[in-house]
Amino acid sequence: MKQLKFGSIKDLRLKIRSSQSTGDKVCTEDMRLVDAVKCIKNKIDIANSNFDSIDDPLLIEGLVYELKSLHVKYDYLIVQCKQRGITVDFY
Repeated sequence: MKQLKFGSIKDLRLKIRSSQSTGDKVCTEDMRLVDAVKCIKNKIDIANSNFDSIDDPLLIEGLVYELKSLHVKYDYLIVQCKQRGITVDFY
């Protein structure tokens, strides 16, 4: 029986407003950060759905480590976004 459940990250919308942006032009690095956040969030969602569908203890343990790793990466990217002035809105 599974005892551990990671909370999913809420759907997010990123507003790109950065100190490096001028008018409608958005810095390429800002766009890369936004894409990386979206990618990591997608991977977390997939891992959570896999977590709900498996019963093997070894696979569960592997997913626990994978989810922890993805959450650390996600947190790092959010910090990077904040440092660049990219706002993140959760809905």
